[in-house]
Amino acid sequence: MLFALHLQENSNISIWIAPDDQRLIPRVRIVADKSTVIELTASVYWQAVKDVGWHTTGQCGFDIGAVAVPGYSADSDIDIRDYETNFLLYRRSKSLNNIAARLVYLDYKITQNDPLKETLISQFQISHTNLRNIDNNALRCMFGNTDIKSSFAYGELEYEKFIDVLDGDRFIRAVLICDPFIELATRILWLRSRAELALNPAQAWRIEHIAAPCAFATDLDFGNPVLLKRAFSGIDEESADFLSNPITRCLGYNPKHGKLGPTHWHAAVQNISRFEVVGHAEYYDSFAATLFDRLGIERPLPERRAEPKRVLELADLLRRMKEVDPLIEMDLELNERVLSVIRKHWSPGA
Repeated sequence: MLFALHLQENSNISIWIAPDDQRLIPRVRIVADKSTVIELTASVYWQAVKDVGWHTTGQCGFDIGAVAVPGYSADSDIDIRDYETNFLLYRRSKSLNNIAARLVYLDYKITQNDPLKETLISQFQISHTNLRNIDNNALRCMFGNTDIKSSFAYGELEYEKFIDVLDGDRFIRAVLICDPFIELATRILWLRSRAELALNPAQAWRIEHIAAPCAFATDLDFGNPVLLKRAFSGIDEESADFLSNPITRCLGYNPKHGKLGPTHWHAAVQNISRFEVVGHAEYYDSFAATLFDRLGIERPLPERRAEPKRVLELADLLRRMKEVDPLIEMDLELNERVLSVIRKHWSPGA
C-alpha cells in the first residue's frame, strides 16, 4: 500500500491511497470526536497516481472536512485508518500529548515488550508500534510524510531499507542493545512456545513461516550438553537465519550485499553511530532518562521488566558453549563496542 497525506490550510485533510490491488477503490474509516464513525469510499481522482501506474483509475483520493464528516472542525479529535488494513493514516487527539518530534525507536528483540513503549504512546499524536508487521511501502510513505510533526514508531525493521528517509535531522532515532546471549535464549524459548500452536490444527498455520526454527528449538535437549552442542553445530540455515545476529540484521542488513556478513556489521556500526540515543539494557534507567530528556518528557521513568529466570539460566548455559558463538559473533562485538562507550558516561542501574 502507498499513500500520501496533506494537511490543508482550511484544516481539511487530503489523502490518496494506492492499495496493493490497483483495481480496488480504497476506503477509509474515520472516528471523529470518539463517537462519530464514518466509512468513506474514495471519490477524488488523482491523475498523477494513475499516470505513474500506482492505481488503475486514479479514483483513490479523499478530501476530509466538514462536508465528509458532519461537525468536523480544526478542533475535532479525529482518527483516520485505511479500511482494508486498519493502518493508522492520521490522528489528532486532545487526550494525547503533542510532542513536536518524530521518534523512531528500533527494538530488534523478539518479545517487543519494552515498558517505555506504553509510556511513549501517550506522548505523541500518531503511534505505530508493530513495525515488523507493517508493509514496507506503507512505512516509507509514513516516514517520508513531512506534514506529520508528532509521531512515534516502535519495533523492528531493517534500517538500511529506510536509511534514505530516516537519515538526517527530521527524526530522533533510538535503540536499546541487550546481551546477545539473553536475546538468543529468549528467541529459543519463544520458538518453543510458538511450536505449541502446531498441536492445534486450527492454529498451525500461524507458525508455517517459522516451522523449521520452531522444530529446531523444540528438539534442543538442555539437559544433555553433548546433544546440545551437536544441535548447534549442525543447525539448519533457516533456523540460523532466525536466531543469528539480530542486532546486526536490524541495523545493517542490506540484501544487495548478499548474506549477512562483515559488510553488514560495518554498516550497523556506522548507522548506530548516527543515532541520537543509544543505550544498553544494563543501563536501562540512564537510557530512559536520556530519551525522556531529549523529548522534554517530565514524568517518572517506567520500571524495567526483569528477565525471566529460565531465560537467564539458558543464557548462562549457552554462554559456556563455543558452538553457539558463530550465531551471534557479530552482535557480541557490536554489544561490546556499545558497552565500552556507555561505561565511560553512565553507571550500572543508574
